[in-house]
Amino acid sequence: MRRALVVALALVAVAACHRKVDTTSAPAQPSGPTYTLTVTNNLTKAVNVFVTNAGVDTFLSQVQPTSTAQVPVKGIPANTQVTLKATTSDGSSTYSKASVNLTNNYTWVLP
Repeated sequence: MRRALVVALALVAVAACHRKVDTTSAPAQPSGPTYTLTVTNNLTKAVNVFVTNAGVDTFLSQVQPTSTAQVPVKGIPANTQVTLKATTSDGSSTYSKASVNLTNNYTWVLP
């Protein structure tokens, strides 16, 4: 009886050690140039800033109320036409600016 218990415990221990472990790394960062977008938020609420390129919204950063932030934009080629979008942190308002030619140090003032 004791021997059977020891064998059973050994089998359980061996079975538990052979789990598949996912060792993938974090998603690759977009390649290409990095630009700085200057966002001035004149609202009394924080805004989440996005860039829309080829129909895909990419979150860039959150800009605090009544402040200016330098927001990095990565992986989008120079002079690409994008849409800038900002949504208040509570989701009550959305602001956008279409047909922006992405260049370094572009300034967007809200609202």
